[in-house]
Amino acid sequence: ANPKNDIVLICHSQGCLIVRNAVLTSSLFRGENWVRDKLAWVATGLLLSSAEIWPWPKKFHPVVNSGDYVAQIIGLHGGPGTFDALSGASHHADQYFPKIEPSWLSLEMW
Repeated sequence: ANPKNDIVLICHSQGCLIVRNAVLTSSLFRGENWVRDKLAWVATGLLLSSAEIWPWPKKFHPVVNSGDYVAQIIGLHGGPGTFDALSGASHHADQYFPKIEPSWLSLEMW
Protein backbone atom coordinates (compact mmCIF):
# COMPACT_ATOMS: atom_id res chain seq x y z
CA ALA A 1 0.00 0.00 0.00
CA ASN A 2 1.15 3.50 -0.79
CA PRO A 3 0.56 5.50 2.39
CA LYS A 4 0.16 8.70 0.36
CA ASN A 5 -3.04 7.35 -1.15
CA ASP A 6 -4.47 5.52 1.85
CA ILE A 7 -7.71 6.81 3.33
CA VAL A 8 -8.69 6.37 6.97
CA LEU A 9 -12.26 7.25 7.93
CA ILE A 10 -13.76 7.38 11.41
CA CYS A 11 -17.48 8.00 11.62
CA HIS A 12 -20.32 7.66 14.06
CA SER A 13 -24.02 6.84 13.76
CA GLN A 14 -25.59 8.67 10.80
CA GLY A 15 -22.08 9.48 9.61
CA CYS A 16 -21.68 5.75 8.91
CA LEU A 17 -24.62 5.92 6.51
CA ILE A 18 -23.08 8.92 4.77
CA VAL A 19 -19.68 7.23 4.49
CA ARG A 20 -21.23 4.02 3.18
CA ASN A 21 -23.06 5.98 0.48
CA ALA A 22 -19.91 7.92 -0.45
CA VAL A 23 -17.82 4.73 -0.64
CA LEU A 24 -20.46 3.00 -2.75
CA THR A 25 -20.76 5.96 -5.13
CA SER A 26 -16.98 6.34 -5.45
CA SER A 27 -16.54 2.66 -6.19
CA LEU A 28 -19.11 2.87 -8.95
CA PHE A 29 -17.02 5.59 -10.61
CA ARG A 30 -13.49 4.44 -9.75
CA GLY A 31 -14.02 0.71 -9.28
CA GLU A 32 -13.95 -1.39 -6.16
CA ASN A 33 -10.19 -1.96 -6.02
CA TRP A 34 -9.34 1.36 -4.37
CA VAL A 35 -11.72 0.52 -1.50
CA ARG A 36 -10.25 -2.95 -1.07
CA ASP A 37 -6.66 -1.66 -1.29
CA LYS A 38 -6.68 1.82 0.24
CA LEU A 39 -9.52 2.27 2.74
CA ALA A 40 -9.48 1.79 6.51
CA TRP A 41 -12.89 2.52 8.04
CA VAL A 42 -13.82 2.64 11.72
CA ALA A 43 -17.61 2.81 12.09
CA THR A 44 -18.84 3.50 15.63
CA GLY A 45 -22.48 3.25 16.63
CA LEU A 46 -23.02 1.54 13.28
CA LEU A 47 -26.59 1.68 12.00
CA LEU A 48 -25.96 -0.80 9.18
CA SER A 49 -25.83 -4.57 9.08
CA SER A 50 -22.79 -6.26 7.53
CA ALA A 51 -24.87 -7.07 4.44
CA GLU A 52 -25.18 -3.33 3.76
CA ILE A 53 -21.44 -2.71 3.59
CA TRP A 54 -20.22 -2.93 0.01
CA PRO A 55 -17.59 -2.96 -1.28
CA TRP A 56 -15.78 -4.25 1.78
CA PRO A 57 -12.83 -2.01 2.76
CA LYS A 58 -9.33 -3.37 3.24
CA LYS A 59 -9.72 -2.73 6.95
CA PHE A 60 -13.14 -2.37 8.56
CA HIS A 61 -13.91 -2.11 12.27
CA PRO A 62 -17.56 -1.81 13.26
CA VAL A 63 -17.88 -0.84 16.92
CA VAL A 64 -21.23 -1.30 18.65
CA ASN A 65 -21.56 -0.98 22.42
CA SER A 66 -23.65 -3.68 24.06
CA GLY A 67 -25.77 -0.96 25.70
CA ASP A 68 -26.40 1.09 22.55
CA TYR A 69 -30.08 0.60 21.72
CA VAL A 70 -29.86 2.73 18.55
CA ALA A 71 -27.21 0.55 16.90
CA GLN A 72 -28.61 -2.69 18.32
CA ILE A 73 -32.12 -2.19 17.02
CA ILE A 74 -31.73 0.00 13.91
CA GLY A 75 -28.47 -1.62 12.82
CA LEU A 76 -29.70 -5.11 13.66
CA HIS A 77 -26.71 -5.77 15.93
CA GLY A 78 -28.94 -7.28 18.62
CA GLY A 79 -27.93 -10.13 20.80
CA PRO A 80 -28.08 -10.71 24.52
CA GLY A 81 -29.22 -7.63 26.39
CA THR A 82 -30.81 -5.88 23.41
CA PHE A 83 -34.06 -5.14 25.19
CA ASP A 84 -32.27 -4.28 28.43
CA ALA A 85 -30.41 -1.62 26.43
CA LEU A 86 -33.65 0.32 26.04
CA SER A 87 -33.31 1.44 29.64
CA GLY A 88 -31.04 4.37 28.75
CA ALA A 89 -27.78 3.17 27.21
CA SER A 90 -25.65 5.77 25.45
CA HIS A 91 -25.23 6.17 21.72
CA HIS A 92 -22.97 9.22 22.05
CA ALA A 93 -19.65 9.30 20.22
CA ASP A 94 -17.78 10.02 23.46
CA GLN A 95 -18.70 6.50 24.58
CA TYR A 96 -17.09 5.06 21.45
CA PHE A 97 -14.04 7.07 20.44
CA PRO A 98 -11.87 6.07 23.45
CA LYS A 99 -12.28 2.44 22.33
CA ILE A 100 -10.64 3.02 18.94
CA GLU A 101 -7.34 1.17 18.68
CA PRO A 102 -4.44 2.97 16.94
CA SER A 103 -3.75 -0.15 14.85
CA TRP A 104 -7.16 0.30 13.21
CA LEU A 105 -6.01 3.58 11.67
CA SER A 106 -3.20 2.27 9.50
CA LEU A 107 -3.28 0.00 6.49
CA GLU A 108 0.44 -0.68 6.86
CA MET A 109 -0.13 -2.92 9.88
CA TRP A 110 -2.75 -5.02 8.11
